Amino acid sequence: MSPKDAFFNRLTNESLTDADYERALKVWNYYGMKNLQQHHDFYLTTDVLLRTDMFVSFRGTMLKAHGLDCLHFPSLPSMTLQMALMITDVELDLITDLDMYLMFEFGIRGGLTMLVSCKSVNVTLVQTIRRYLTIDRTNRHHILHTGTVIRCTRRARCTVYRWAISVF
Repeated sequence: MSPKDAFFNRLTNESLTDADYERALKVWNYYGMKNLQQHHDFYLTTDVLLRTDMFVSFRGTMLKAHGLDCLHFPSLPSMTLQMALMITDVELDLITDLDMYLMFEFGIRGGLTMLVSCKSVNVTLVQTIRRYLTIDRTNRHHILHTGTVIRCTRRARCTVYRWAISVF
C-alpha cells in the first residue's frame, strides 16, 4: 500500500489520520490486495452493497408502515406528498381555472442544478458547451439552457450566460 503521505485530501487540505490509514492497511492486508485498483474495487463493492441494503430496508419499512412502494415514485418529496395526503385524508380538487393551471404549467422547470467553483467552470462547463456544439444536430431537437451565475471566491459575480449566448 502507498505511504500515508500519498493520501492527502485536497478538498479539506488535511492529511489522512493515523487511525484511517491503519484501518485501510488492515483491510489491505486482510484481503491480500496487491494494488490500489483492488482496494478501489473492494471499496466500490462494499459501498454499493451497503447502499443497496439500506435501500431495501427503507423500502420494506415504507411498505410496512404506509403501504407505499418507494420504487413507484420519482423522488422522495413526491412520496412524502403522497404519504401526507394519505394520512390527512385530504382530497385535492381538480384545477378548473385556466389562469391557475397556466401558473402551474409555466412554473414547471427542468434541467440540471449544480454548484461549481470558478476553476471548474472554466474547464467543465466550457468543454461541455463546446462538446454540445460539435454534435450532429440534423433531424434532432436540442435545447441548451445555460443561465448560470456563479459566486466566485474573489466575491465578484461571474456569468457564463453572456458567453453561451454569444456562441450561438
